[in-house]
Amino acid sequence: KADNGKLPNNWVSLFGGSAWEYNPATDEYYYHLFAKQQPDLNWENPKVHQAVMKIIDWWAAKGVDGFRLDAISHLKKNQSFADVADQEDAMNNVPGIDKLLAELSADFKRDHLMTVGEAGGVPVRRAQQWVNSKNGYFDMIFQFDHVSFWEKFTVGQVDVAQLRQALSNWQTGLEGIGWNALFLENHDLPRAVSYFGNDTTMRSQSATALAMMYFLMKGTPFIYQGQELGMSNVDFETIDQYRDLDSKRFYREELQKGATKAQTLFKLRSKSRDNARTPMQWDRTSTGGFSSHKPWIEVNPNNVEVNVETEETNANSVLNFYRKLVELRRHDPILLDGQYALVNTNDHQLYVYTRESGRSGYLIITNLSDQSASYQVPDTYQNLKLVLTNDSEKQRPASMKLQPWSAYLYKYERN
Repeated sequence: KADNGKLPNNWVSLFGGSAWEYNPATDEYYYHLFAKQQPDLNWENPKVHQAVMKIIDWWAAKGVDGFRLDAISHLKKNQSFADVADQEDAMNNVPGIDKLLAELSADFKRDHLMTVGEAGGVPVRRAQQWVNSKNGYFDMIFQFDHVSFWEKFTVGQVDVAQLRQALSNWQTGLEGIGWNALFLENHDLPRAVSYFGNDTTMRSQSATALAMMYFLMKGTPFIYQGQELGMSNVDFETIDQYRDLDSKRFYREELQKGATKAQTLFKLRSKSRDNARTPMQWDRTSTGGFSSHKPWIEVNPNNVEVNVETEETNANSVLNFYRKLVELRRHDPILLDGQYALVNTNDHQLYVYTRESGRSGYLIITNLSDQSASYQVPDTYQNLKLVLTNDSEKQRPASMKLQPWSAYLYKYERN
């Protein structure tokens, strides 16, 4: 209830400013963790749960097979409503959330629906409970350890060793317990080829190397629209071209702090959520084949080169490389259920791992850098057969001279 214009507490929105918005019609404040147009539901009210249950059932009756649960780790709020020193204490994995998740999980399981929860801030040890194959809340969760090395709008170069460690922690942490959701992109992240790779001189090479790196791990791989083309970040020149509320908020605040427009736009080009929200590039036309009308946000102008129509006819395109990876996963049980093991642990260019079942397995070798690299295949892997590569030179497996952003998949028998 409003108290002479005083905010209920110091809780803030993830988009900046107070998380409380005054509603004159009721003389009350309502809570919004994100934009003020997105009021949070009160999950302490049983009627809310009942209403959501009806929504789930309605979609299930329509034939929907699964749900992605957005920001699910923020479902529970701190019921003391007191000021907090750490904003996470107000809304992220608040004690008592497990009861709410268990109740929600029962709704989905009743309809035999697949679920993947967006669960930022949930560590591996806790995820073991969330996705436990026997009594977990969800089939999978999206974790963000491998895509959150910096603050949201900080620009930097990804450390391959850090990436390798983050992904390996989840692979080994859920082994025999639950199932991983594999991803590099979503609607809130910049394009993978721009964030992790080289989107200028080696766009296709880095896009395919990144694809092999993550796609063949243990779990279910997710492909965000356009990722399979190697779509890159968009080079908008003015803030008026952006649509994302968080990007516009960041722009205003940076200018107030004294940053220049050029400095701020540089950061937005690297990290804005709008990078992933430009229209899908179906062809080279002005609207990208997405619509016959002007879309709500501009098409990335590189659609004249990067589009489905062009890549369909190129056997070596990013699109056709993804198709090969999909076929491999579909037809070999090792790539479905084989155990993951990290092979290299002490360099800053290569990511090498295996998927193995019995004495047979796959060796995945990727050079995630702009420099060439040497690699000596361990003697324990015998009878290596090249299955897939993005390298036209096709290195011999013994002592390899890996080109920048090259990727190799070998099948082997172990001694």
